[in-house]
Amino acid sequence: MRPRIPLVCLVALAVPAAVAAREEKVRLDRVPQPVMDAVKARFPSARATEAAKEEEKGQLVYEVGLEEAGRHVDVTLSPTGEMLLIVRTIPKGELPGAAPEPLSRAYPGAGYRTVEEIVEVQAGHERLASYEVLLVPAGGGKREVKVSPGGASVTEETDGP
Repeated sequence: MRPRIPLVCLVALAVPAAVAAREEKVRLDRVPQPVMDAVKARFPSARATEAAKEEEKGQLVYEVGLEEAGRHVDVTLSPTGEMLLIVRTIPKGELPGAAPEPLSRAYPGAGYRTVEEIVEVQAGHERLASYEVLLVPAGGGKREVKVSPGGASVTEETDGP
């Protein structure tokens, strides 16, 4: 008799594969020229290290990974080169004065794994939207937390829909 695998286990195994299937690695020389031109214009001293394409909200987008001044930057663009999002890794010490305080209150004793600055771009105008921090709470585990630029709100990210 064959062992039965519960449906929940099969779904749990399939979900990561489905998520990973949405993003497709792309060689840098295969990224559309308008995308690379926009990246080079905005980040002239950066070095492109990787690229991927995926569908977000029904639209094809390209994500180009860069190294700039020793930091990692991910830039999301439309196929025509319109910049949509900039995610820049920053040192913990560069999290602005107001942002660390609510994190310390909500997660006392937590250590910072990564800190990212999230910049939304609309019609060519960049706006600092939030900071995303991967924390390791004192009790263990990991938490991905979003902090507003002024530190007024702290929300825990979830992987759900």
